[in-house]
Amino acid sequence: MIQKKIPHLDIDDYVFNSKIVKLISKRTARKYKTIALDKMGDILIIARTKDRDITTLKESIKKKIGLTTMEYLGEEDKIKKAINKYYIKGIK
Repeated sequence: MIQKKIPHLDIDDYVFNSKIVKLISKRTARKYKTIALDKMGDILIIARTKDRDITTLKESIKKKIGLTTMEYLGEEDKIKKAINKYYIKGIK
C-alpha cells in the first residue's frame, strides 16, 4: 500500500471564511477534528488531525455536500480552537 505524505499547515494565522467553514457541519467537525479551509471548484480543502479516520470523513463530505477533499494536517489544539471560534461562538 502506498502512503502519501500529507502536508502540515499551521492554522493559527489562517483567515477563515465562515461560509466555507460551515460547509462541514459542527457535528462532523467535532467528531473528526476537522475544519474547512477553502473550496476550489468541487474540491473542499480541509485541515484535520492525524489520528482521524480520513476515509470515513471523505465519504461523509462527498455524500453530504458532493465535494471531494484535499487535506492538510493541523495540530489538534489549534483545530479545536478554530472549531470553537467558528461553530460555538458564531464568529462571522
